[in-house]
Amino acid sequence: MEQLNIYKKNEDIKNHQIDLDNGLRGFYSNSFFHIYIDGEFNIDVSQVAEQKDKGTALHEYVHYLQNIGTLWGLYCSINNYETIIEFKKAILSATDIQRPFQFPLTDKIKRTNNYIKQGNGTTDYFPWIIDRHQPLDFKLTPVIINEKQQEQVEVAFTLIDGTNQTVILGAHIIKESMAALYQSLLDPDVAHNDVPYNLVKLLAEQHFPDVAKDTNKMICCCHTSLFSMTPGRSLIELLAEAENTPSINGFELFDKYVHTKEVTTGKGEKKSMLDFFNDMLEGFKTMLEHNLAAPIDYIGMVLDRVRLDGKYYPFLSVLEENGGFSDKVFSDLIGYYGIPYIQTSQYGIHFPRGEKEGGKDGSMDVLELIAQEAVYRNFVDPDKINFCPLYYMCQGSPYEKYECFGKPWEGTMCTYTIVTDYLGLKTKNIK
Repeated sequence: MEQLNIYKKNEDIKNHQIDLDNGLRGFYSNSFFHIYIDGEFNIDVSQVAEQKDKGTALHEYVHYLQNIGTLWGLYCSINNYETIIEFKKAILSATDIQRPFQFPLTDKIKRTNNYIKQGNGTTDYFPWIIDRHQPLDFKLTPVIINEKQQEQVEVAFTLIDGTNQTVILGAHIIKESMAALYQSLLDPDVAHNDVPYNLVKLLAEQHFPDVAKDTNKMICCCHTSLFSMTPGRSLIELLAEAENTPSINGFELFDKYVHTKEVTTGKGEKKSMLDFFNDMLEGFKTMLEHNLAAPIDYIGMVLDRVRLDGKYYPFLSVLEENGGFSDKVFSDLIGYYGIPYIQTSQYGIHFPRGEKEGGKDGSMDVLELIAQEAVYRNFVDPDKINFCPLYYMCQGSPYEKYECFGKPWEGTMCTYTIVTDYLGLKTKNIK
């Protein structure tokens, strides 16, 4: 292939994917099975040389399982994909397309967006250092969401420069704090900003001191709270229960919660948490079956393995097994759940593997899902995505072309054109 004069864009691409100056060493593309790691990865974790690379991989892998294996994560994943479905409908019916592309959302998606925004709480990342010698307080305050009153958790603290700050404890801080705690099991030397990564630990140290001494129990409290539609409030309740019942370990706390919790559906029907979550998994799988051209393969396999069957949940149960968390335990988790599409800083690619024959480049359902989300971002937020979001898949291959920067739907066949062919982009007036 003739070498194109576009490799100078690599640094711009990398800066979009990961802001190394802010100390971020990886990211997980929510709901869409794509992890980026600024370092080395191997499914045999013992083969990874650097402790920090093992920890980063674990941190992002935790996010992956949070987003498909918890009630809150699955709720957000379903809403994200329902939004992409509406986007595709609008693109198909449009002749003239102005980017950033705006399209109507259903009332259901709008209401769900309201719940997600509130439930996520504060979602910013701050270079803050909290003064450990000052009180870190929390309180429940009422808030109205979709005409219903709920409670949110406000956390107030003082920084080392003397300024006072307040954040809303929600799913975002919980997920990042949990991933950082899990990460510390393989990389005890890892350093994070206090918000969002250390906030749950600091909160526990002041208000739930016995729980704060048990990293595994804090991890399980965080994960269990993500099986609630009010994660912040539920986390406080779970930490209090764990503090008051020291004889119960973290996995037992989770197991009790999912076996005793009832959920009221939108139709007023009461279901056990087990049935409700498993029904959501089946609904998500059916939605994907109807909207992906590729047959469901790896996605179906991993959704089956995160089911709440009441007996087996290795993601948390391994924390309570003898010997502690290790490279081998992480590798065993990968062996059970598999991996999503993992990209490393040296453009190394690790593909998800399903159960169907063929697919040397990985399970095609995952690749199509990633591509659909990339096309969505390319049209809805082109100022941030001014090059093909799938460029990392094609760089250095016969698919690479000049149109990667600007109009990836034009030019010769590539991953982007294959996925968008049915949308008829080449026949539309796109600005």
